Amino acid sequence: MDAPNAKMSGTANEVAKPEKKVIKVQFHGHVWPIYPMKSRGKDIYRVFHRVNGERKPKTFMSLSEAKKDAKNILKELYGRGESKIHLTEAQKRDWHAATGVLKDAGIRSSLETVTRHYSDLIKVIGHASLLTDVTRKYAESRGKSGAPIKLADLRVDYLAALKKQERSRRYIDAQKSHTGQFTRDAGEVMSDRVTRELIQNFIDAKRDVDARTKKNLLDAVRAMMAFGKSNRNVPQEWDESDRVVMPAVKPKKVKTYSAEDLKKLFAAAPQRFKPILALAAFGGIRSSEIELLDWKHIRLFEEDARDNIIKLDVDVTDEASKRTVPVDNPLEDWLIGPAKSEGKVWKGKHDEFYAMQQKIAKKAGVKWQQNALRHTCISAKVALTKNVPQVAYESGNSVAVIKKHYLDLMTPSMAKAWFATTRLAVYNYEKENEKKSPSRF
Repeated sequence: MDAPNAKMSGTANEVAKPEKKVIKVQFHGHVWPIYPMKSRGKDIYRVFHRVNGERKPKTFMSLSEAKKDAKNILKELYGRGESKIHLTEAQKRDWHAATGVLKDAGIRSSLETVTRHYSDLIKVIGHASLLTDVTRKYAESRGKSGAPIKLADLRVDYLAALKKQERSRRYIDAQKSHTGQFTRDAGEVMSDRVTRELIQNFIDAKRDVDARTKKNLLDAVRAMMAFGKSNRNVPQEWDESDRVVMPAVKPKKVKTYSAEDLKKLFAAAPQRFKPILALAAFGGIRSSEIELLDWKHIRLFEEDARDNIIKLDVDVTDEASKRTVPVDNPLEDWLIGPAKSEGKVWKGKHDEFYAMQQKIAKKAGVKWQQNALRHTCISAKVALTKNVPQVAYESGNSVAVIKKHYLDLMTPSMAKAWFATTRLAVYNYEKENEKKSPSRF
C-alpha cells in the first residue's frame, strides 16, 4: 500500500527519535496509535500501516493529518467492507471464524458487542474456563418457566396480558401496532437475543416518522421486554434499550381554532357528526376516546344539573386519564337532541371517523388539525376559570402539561365567544350563508 500525503522521506526517519507518550485515536471503541517524534528539531507524527504482513510507516508534519490517517485505518479495518488490508493473515482467519460462529448461532450483535459482553463476564467470574459451567447452572436454575421464547410469541403473551388487565382499547391498539412493527423487523429472534443493535436498526429505518413517534415505538418495545422479564422469558439484567440513541423530541405547538372556525365546522358537518364535534369542542375529549364512547357514559337528565357528566373510564381512556367531564352549556345544547340511553356515539369504523373529519374541514374551508377542538376547549377553560388543576383533571392531563402548553393561548373574550357557539348561533350563521352550496352529506 502506498503512503499518500506523507510529508517526510525515509532519511528523516533515520534520525527521528521518540518525543512523548503515544497518542491514541479512537473509533467506535477501537484504538490506533500515533507516535510523536522529534526529527531535526521539528515535531513529526508517525502512523504505522500493515501492508502484506509488514509494518509500513507514514510520517506527517501535523497531528491533525496523522489523526485523520489513523481514523481512516480504523474505518477501513472495522467498517463493513470486505477488504481488511491492515490485518495479518492470522487475524483475518480469526475474524472470519468469529463472524461465522455468530452467524451460525443466529446472533445479530456485532463482534465488538459480543467481545465486550464476554470480557465483562470474565471480570465477574474470574476465569474463562468457568463461564460454561456457571452459565449452565444458571440456565438450569431458571427451569422451564424461565426459558426464552420467540419474540413473536412474547408479543402475543404481552397483548393478552394487556387485555386481561383491562387496559383501554386505545392503548392496546397502539401497543399492538408498535410491537408488531418491531417483531416483523426483528424476524425469528428469541426473546433473550434482542440487542441494542437490533432495536437501533429498527428505529433508524423509520425515516418517514417524527422523533415523537420513534420514542413511542421504543417505549412499546421496552414495555414488551419488561413484561418478558416478569415472565422470565427475558434476562433480568437486560437493558439493551437503554443504549439506543434517539433523536430529540421537540415539543409540539398546540393548535387552536377560532369561534368562527367552529361555526364553519358545525355548519359543514352532517347531523350524526355534530355531537362528536361538540364532545371535542366543549368537553375536551380526545378523538380516540370519542370513538369508544357510548351514550351510556353520558348522563344528561339528572335531577341535579351538577350530576350531568360524561364518565370516561378505562374502557374509553388510559388508566392515567380516567375522569368525569361536566356537561355544561353549550355541550348539553348539542347532545340533548340526539341523546340515547345506550349505543355507540360513533357507529362507523376507525378510518371512516378520520375521513369524515377531513371531509367536513374541506367543505368548511378550514384546515383540519388533529385534536385542535380539544386543545381550544382546554385553552378556553383555562382562560375563563383560571383553575389549572380542575382543567387538568377534566382534560386528563397533568397540571404541568396545562401550564406548559395551554396558558395564555386565548383571551377571556375569545374563550367566551368559543363557548357561545350554540345550535342557534350556528343556525344564524347558516342563514347568513344560505347562498352557499347545500350540504352533500
